[in-house]
Order: sequence, then structure tokens, then C-alpha cells
Amino acid sequence: MSHLAAYSLPLSAASSMWMYAPARDALAPQGWNASYTGSTTWPPGGSVTGSGSFNFRTQNGNATVSLSFSGTGALLCLRGNGAHYGLQVDGKQIAIQTQDNDAACLEFGAETTISTGQFPFAAHNVILSVAASAAQEFQFYGGVASTSIAVDSSDEKPTEFMIDDQDPGWLLQRGSGLWDISPVANAIDGSVTFKCPYGDGGPAEYSFTGASALVFYGRPAKETHDFSILLTGATVFNSDASVSGWELGSTVAFFQAGLNPSQTYTLTFRNYNADKPNCTSDPVGRYCCAAFDGLKLIGSAKSLAHFLPLPSSSVTSTSSTQGSSTQVAIGTQAQVSAADPSSSASSKNVGAIVGGALGGVAVAILIAVAAIWFFWCRRRPQQQGTPASALHRPNVDLIYGSAYAANQMSSSAAAAASSPQAGADPTLSSFVMFGSPVMAGKGRGAASLETTSSTRPGRASSATSSHRLTQPPAYH
Repeated sequence: MSHLAAYSLPLSAASSMWMYAPARDALAPQGWNASYTGSTTWPPGGSVTGSGSFNFRTQNGNATVSLSFSGTGALLCLRGNGAHYGLQVDGKQIAIQTQDNDAACLEFGAETTISTGQFPFAAHNVILSVAASAAQEFQFYGGVASTSIAVDSSDEKPTEFMIDDQDPGWLLQRGSGLWDISPVANAIDGSVTFKCPYGDGGPAEYSFTGASALVFYGRPAKETHDFSILLTGATVFNSDASVSGWELGSTVAFFQAGLNPSQTYTLTFRNYNADKPNCTSDPVGRYCCAAFDGLKLIGSAKSLAHFLPLPSSSVTSTSSTQGSSTQVAIGTQAQVSAADPSSSASSKNVGAIVGGALGGVAVAILIAVAAIWFFWCRRRPQQQGTPASALHRPNVDLIYGSAYAANQMSSSAAAAASSPQAGADPTLSSFVMFGSPVMAGKGRGAASLETTSSTRPGRASSATSSHRLTQPPAYH
């Protein structure tokens, strides 16, 4: 018999789960503007991280922020500053229940907490309506979504498993002009995958089973804008990751609960939003990029057992061409023997003989694979015409959309040079994104990007960078 366990998910104001109207990325009088309490406008040529607490502020007299989710309740974090506001849940106006200095909202820097109250698990829509002005500016800091996760016992807590952006299970095309990789020290497992050509083709996909809920993490930055997510059995989720020029850490781009752990789902992420087909020309000519950091699966320990490592007595490690993985055995060896006592004695002798033979074969195979890999690695740079030392490039102060532009240099320009400079690699370019060097041109095929990181739960914080050569949006 399954049980339901409570689960709470913090959603910062930058989360794409929040829908802002009349505009998410605008001047405060016209809509919502991404700001910090100590930095209301992104400073051209300055730091891309602000001081104080991040929020979306508005001076508009008819603004709304809404949240559609499957769950049991929500908290909204704000500073009203004298502005008027009201709350609707599933189309019905409800009485405002406020609380000052709530711990959940204090983490975001907010002063006031609004609660929707608790309701049965289902799909719900929460709308916060705001009438603000220049003298009474309203600031929204995010909130917390509450939901339920199916588990196997009344005292079990939900289990989480993080899938990194470089997990081999992702189906996508990597390389210059496609999905590329940026090493980021404070990202989940140290990398972010991004794409700048805006369009409906070339999505990133991941299929999984065993989860009751999922959290998909994006990476908002100056040139992240419209995107879409499609989950098996659901309608397309069209949203916006615009943050008015700021560069933020990993942020919840999409959240879905109420999944069937026995069903296989596919999450499809596109750098395209059908509601905004002209992203690159709206409001002015710009790059429209999308970036993701990881996918968190949530469920019971049993339903996610095929993802989770167990103690050594219950785990068998295997090797594959895509890297190491862990297979989970159901039960320990002691439990297996106890289930069939008559086979215990004979299985020891047979197991020793078979185990020795298989062990010898495994060692021979590993030695052969290691030898092939060694010679392949030694020959690869010469086969590509790339000295090993050329795989490490000096930083070039370009970021995001500018980085993409740098990768799209015409072949005629490359051919104009009679010969590359000493140590140069004409097939690779480098740039800086999120304040970190990025190897581009061969995507995951580049030697420095070949290794797949192990996955583990993690939480990224804001990145810091001073590299910003592109112009800020026109409204700043």
C-alpha cells in the first residue's frame, strides 16, 4: 500500500514556473523588472551579479504573477511597500493570510508571507494581483510549492536523485551551434549545457521511470529568454527565463508532481517557445539562448532503486563504453541464501569455480580495453591535427550570445589565414560563459569535454563574472 509524504520546493522569483504579466522582462512601470534590493538595474560593463536579495519589482497598476502546479498549497514571499494586492486560487478570491518574518521567505529576503492554505492534491492555479505605483513599488521574491510524493511506508521520506547535464542518458546533439558545454564551478557537477540558435529543432531529451515528481533546473543569464518543455502525457509548457540582464545560479525551470512511478516519461527541452516565435527580434535584435543544469527525480527509495547506489553487499559495479554504472541487486547475498537453504552449500563451491573463471576473463578484457584506449588517446590528437597542448586555450572575453557568434565565423575567414599560428587549433574556439572558459567547436567530442561526470544531489549558487561584451537590453 502506498503512502503520501509531504514535499516542499522553494521557487525563487527567477523560476520560470512563475508567470509574470503584463511582461516579465520590462521596466517596472510597464511590467516586472528583475532586480536586487541593492541593485535595481543591471550595470552595463559592470558585474553581472547584484547586491542584496533578488526579486521582481513592479510599479504597474495592473500586474499579476501566477503559479500553476500539482500540489497541496503554496507560500508567496513579498514586500508590499503600501501597494494593494489580492489572491485567487483556482479562480476564486480568497482572504489574504499574511505572516511576517516567516523562515521560508526570509531566506529569499522577503518581509511578508502569503499562504494559500492547504487543499487536496490536484492541479491548481494561484494568481497574485497587484496594483502598484512609483511611490508604492511591489517586490516579489518567490515562494514555496507544497506537494505530495508517493512512498512505501508512513515514515518514509521522499528520495531525490540528481541527473547532471552531462549524463549519457541525455539525447541531444552537442557541438558549435548546437548544444554546447560550459564548465561552471558552482553548477551541479560543475557544468552547464546551453544552446543559442533559437528554433524548434534539436531538443534535449531525457527518458526515465520510477519518479513521482521531477524538478528541471535551468541556468538564467543575460541572454536566456523563451523556451518550452514537453513531458509525456502533458501539454507543452511554454515559459520565459528572462532576468533583465542578471546572471543567476541554477533555478527551477519546471516542476511536475503526480507522476506514475511505473510509467516511462520523456522530458523534452527546446530553445523555442511557440507563443514567442520571434524571440530574437522582440523587443530588439538579440540572442535567445537556453541553458540547463540538471534534472532531479523524486520518489520512493524502491521506485528509484535503479538509480541509487546501495551498500557494497547489495551492489554490483559494471563497466560500459559510456562509463561506469551501478546495478542494484534486490536483497543481499545472505537474504538470497536464506530463501533457499538447500542451495547454500553447493552454491559456495560452484560460485568459487565460476567466479574465478569469470574473474580471469574480466581481467583479460579490462587489460585489452585499457591498451586500446591508451593507444587511441595517443593517436587522437595527431589524427585530428591538434597538438595535445592546443586543447587548452587562453580565455577570450566573450559570453553567451557573443560566444555563439564567435563560433559561427565563416569558413572563408578561416581559410584566409595561410597557416595557423603555432599551437593554434583551427577546429576549436574558446570563449567565456558564466565566468568560466568553454571549449567549443567539437562539443563533447573535444578531449577536454570527453569525461562524463558522476551524478549526485547538489545545489548551485550564483555565479560571478565580469566578462560582458554584448550590449544590455534596450530598456535598461
